[in-house]
Amino acid sequence: AELNDPTPPALISAASCNTHGPVTQGDVLDMRNHINSVLGAMPSFKNVPMYSIVPLTTSAESPDVFLFTVHESAAGWANRTSELQASPEGQSLRRHFDAMMECHPSLWFGEQLIAPAES
Repeated sequence: AELNDPTPPALISAASCNTHGPVTQGDVLDMRNHINSVLGAMPSFKNVPMYSIVPLTTSAESPDVFLFTVHESAAGWANRTSELQASPEGQSLRRHFDAMMECHPSLWFGEQLIAPAES
């Protein structure tokens, strides 16, 4: 990307996840609260777009949920990942994820195709 490019490339961390057995709405809310508590307390995660996406239609092979986080660079992703893995809170969140679901992570390069409107 050029220096003045209003839509610089992004690194997107993605995970396709399948739950272990039945998951209740309470389980989902508990996980969401745990994520918000841990990541919300880490300065490096402030203002980082994160999404969970649940498919409207499924098959036996489709994941139960997709998780996406948009990072400004590979360095930003690496720093956040290291901070999360090194903290006791991050390790607790990892155990919570592992108990509830199995996720298959991947990294993607992305760029915005339509520039944001000038304000």
